Amino acid sequence: MEDLKQEIANMRTVLTVKAPMFYFFVNYCNIKYNGETDQIGYSYDNSIVLTQTWSKLPKQEKLFVFLHELMHILLNHTIRIKQYPNSTLFNIAADFIINNVLSEDFGFSKPTTFSPVFKIPVKAEWKTESAEEIANRMLSEANELLNEMKKELKSAGYFESNNPQEGQSDSDEQNKQHLYGDIKSKEPSKEGKEGKEETIEKGQIGDKDVKDNLEKSLNRALHDSLVFSKTAGKMNSFTDRIFQELTESKIPWNRKLRNVLNYRGSSVISTWKRLPRRDPNISPIIRYSIPTIWILVDVSGSISPKEFNQFTSEIFYAQKKTKTTVNVMFWDTKVTSKFYKVKSIPEKVKGGGGTKLLPALNELVKDPKFNRRDIVVILSDWDLYDNTESYKFLQKMPNEKIFVTTLQTPKTVSKSTVINI
Repeated sequence: MEDLKQEIANMRTVLTVKAPMFYFFVNYCNIKYNGETDQIGYSYDNSIVLTQTWSKLPKQEKLFVFLHELMHILLNHTIRIKQYPNSTLFNIAADFIINNVLSEDFGFSKPTTFSPVFKIPVKAEWKTESAEEIANRMLSEANELLNEMKKELKSAGYFESNNPQEGQSDSDEQNKQHLYGDIKSKEPSKEGKEGKEETIEKGQIGDKDVKDNLEKSLNRALHDSLVFSKTAGKMNSFTDRIFQELTESKIPWNRKLRNVLNYRGSSVISTWKRLPRRDPNISPIIRYSIPTIWILVDVSGSISPKEFNQFTSEIFYAQKKTKTTVNVMFWDTKVTSKFYKVKSIPEKVKGGGGTKLLPALNELVKDPKFNRRDIVVILSDWDLYDNTESYKFLQKMPNEKIFVTTLQTPKTVSKSTVINI
């Protein structure tokens, strides 16, 4: 068991440099060992289970299998498989996604010991689809796809029978036949046919959360892991698109931001206090101010330079169109700096580790230049330490508000628009 612990420690060391997101996320997972099963490895809930077969693999292949099982948890496959009617097809689709990401996005070498898994043909359009979408394709094109892949799928251990279209239920013993990358739709018996599991490392998600609140706990762990990866400067195409399944907008975020700012920034403010001198029958419309745009930028370390530059570019594009004034405030647990009448992108100021929005909001409304007609734009990952207080405050603000998020989706309040980058 000590040798196994040392191997896990060595893998962690590799991940610190090559894939910090995985290094951080492992801390939330249980790592277990099962010496009595024929499988190479499997996963369920937030547990990765390594086996005697795994321990005999070459070093690089051990790492690949470990990360494969970790990604099933990271992508919520261990939860989502319970919600899909055909667990076998979901498992195949999930393996396609993971193997492709590990080899193409992170550069990990594909194993040769269980090469049949990698002979399964992956269609180009699958690379940007979810496990459910790929599984649906298999169901809708069952005869063509499954006949094309039947030999490879059987040799990879996905099916015992000659009728893969039927799939397998969670209670079917055949569901345990898959020898590599298996997702368990429920926790296996501790001392059943699959053998007894021993815990090597206990993850940071408690047993109560695993039982009652697993999806929320895993999403929080994923968020923290992405922030850690951003801070380390190790983002790639996979980490950039990881939230697309839930947050992708039909309209590109930059165009949506432009549209909102152009509309709000060019609004005409009118009053009925004075009649037009030339023709009293015309309704009076008097523009006495153009709203100022106040940008509040989270500098706690969760916004990448690329995201910041893209965001500010769109702000100043809208500013030129509407001829409005732009003021900028940088904040983490307090306002760290403030700029008035900005006409170009200011250099992003580095902040601390905390994220509290309320102090910035308090300072904003106390600013003598601030007006109730101004537009407030907040760029953050919206993982706030003072969630409750901040949303109460925002709800009471009469201003038009635009919440731009890089990770978590903020709550909507009065006169607010949410935009996901």
